Amino acid sequence: MFPNRVGDGREARSFKVADLADLDEKAGELRAILSARRDMRDA
Repeated sequence: MFPNRVGDGREARSFKVADLADLDEKAGELRAILSARRDMRDA
């Protein structure tokens, strides 16, 4: 679902980016992660 998240998820997961260009490429996925988290919190 979110291929750029890393970690086992027991405590937290990370979203790693190498530089601003990499962040630009992954911005849509990061927005989707944040939106899903907000939806879970508000449910």
